[in-house]
Amino acid sequence: MRNAIEINYKINRIRVATNGRGVWEHPLVCPEDIDRTETATYTSDQYLEVFNNIYSTAIINPGLSITYRAGNEIILSDGFIANEGSNFHAFIHPCDYGIPNSFRTAPLNIPSENENQAITENEFFKVYPNPNNGSFSILFNENFLYSGSIEISILDLAGRIVYSNSKEVHEIYDKPLTISGLSSGVYFVSVKSQGKQGFQKIIVAN
Repeated sequence: MRNAIEINYKINRIRVATNGRGVWEHPLVCPEDIDRTETATYTSDQYLEVFNNIYSTAIINPGLSITYRAGNEIILSDGFIANEGSNFHAFIHPCDYGIPNSFRTAPLNIPSENENQAITENEFFKVYPNPNNGSFSILFNENFLYSGSIEISILDLAGRIVYSNSKEVHEIYDKPLTISGLSSGVYFVSVKSQGKQGFQKIIVAN
C-alpha cells in the first residue's frame, strides 16, 4: 500500500492511507454559519457556504465569480442581480446526515421514534433534529447493539466534554435517548460500543 489521501464528497469523508499502517477516515468539517443573508453589492470574488439557508438580494458586478453553497435552501429574492459578464454558481450540498449527499435539493429523512429503518445499514446512530434548540434525540442502529453498555459523550469545539452518560443496551434498544439543556454552539456527539465509535456534528441555536 502506498501513501495516499482522498476526499469523497458523496459521503463527506476524507480518507488517508499510510504505507503499512492502514487506512484512516474522518468526516469533513461542515460550515459553522447556520444561515446567511446577503444584501450588498459584491466587489470581489466570494465563496459562501452555510449549514442551512442562504437568503440573497445581492448584486454581482461583471467580472466577479460568486458561489453559494447551502445545506438546505438558497433563496434569491427581488433585488438579486447577476450582471452580464459575472459568474454565479449556487448549489445545495448538505453536511453529513448519514444519507448520500448530492448537488441537488433533497429532503432530509428525519426518523420518528419508531422509524429505525431511517438509519442506513452501516450507520451507527442518528441525531435529530439537527440543527436543534438544545433538545435532541439519539436513535441507535439495532445492528450495532449487542450487549454491554453504550458510552455517550458530547464535546464542544475545544474538545471539552459537556455531557457524558452510559446506558445498558437494553435501555436504548429500539428507543431514542433524549438530551436537553445545551446552550447555543457547535458540538460533536460521540458514541462508543463494543469497540466501535461514531461521531456526529450538531448545531444548537436557541
